[in-house]
Amino acid sequence: MGVNWDDLESRLATPSTEFGIIAGGWGNKLGLNPFQPGDDDGRISVETTRLAGAADFLVVPAVHELIAHDPRVLDYTLTFLSSGYFVSLAEKRGIPRDPLAERTGVRRR
Repeated sequence: MGVNWDDLESRLATPSTEFGIIAGGWGNKLGLNPFQPGDDDGRISVETTRLAGAADFLVVPAVHELIAHDPRVLDYTLTFLSSGYFVSLAEKRGIPRDPLAERTGVRRR
């Protein structure tokens, strides 16, 4: 982030409000940038995006410059703003979504 990053980093505060972090990455140990260790979005590593106190953390397969315009990121952000997490517990556990129920509000049995 700059020549004085070590000094600046120690003076930064953790947000006092609930927050979540969405990072770009590919879910592997290689990432896009061969000169950077670990997973990354082509610019920064997933590991450097973590911040203690985050309510949720998510990695999406997106390039750094395009992540803010990724439709999935926009959906995850809206979900976080309304519920405090990026994806439901069912999705985290791999339970298939029911698109009909989401559209109509009626659950199938």
